[in-house]
Amino acid sequence: MLHPEGRTAPSEETGPWRALLLGGTVAWLCLFALERELLAAGTSPWALVRSAYSLVVAPAVAAALLQDARVRGDSAVAVGDAEARADRAVDGPDGGDPEAIGGDESQSAPERPDGERSGMGRARFGYALVALAFPPVCLVYLLHQRRIAA
Repeated sequence: MLHPEGRTAPSEETGPWRALLLGGTVAWLCLFALERELLAAGTSPWALVRSAYSLVVAPAVAAALLQDARVRGDSAVAVGDAEARADRAVDGPDGGDPEAIGGDESQSAPERPDGERSGMGRARFGYALVALAFPPVCLVYLLHQRRIAA
């Protein structure tokens, strides 16, 4: 058992989520290809494989995607940054200056507690919904996250 001082901070733990995302995507693609190329529709093996990739693998990938986004601290605004800037301009300390609506890009994404910028926000839920039907979308999610981090 680790001493509490020997443990890493929760903000430093990333978990196995990216490995699960990629492994689940590969498994989904293999099962999908197996079902399309080798199995006759309406047979028991066809039903088993189709159930496996649509009812087990796809939801697992979507859950791993949400967990990865949660662990990395992505939250708040992502889709609709323009609306958020407009709300800040109207309600903010500048008294609703119309010039502030399109202004400072440094306020386009909220800061996480570790000082990094977050840009996924609500977009992660869109990725997760699409992943329920088509898990390879997690590759687009990972590229989006890499673009935000850069």
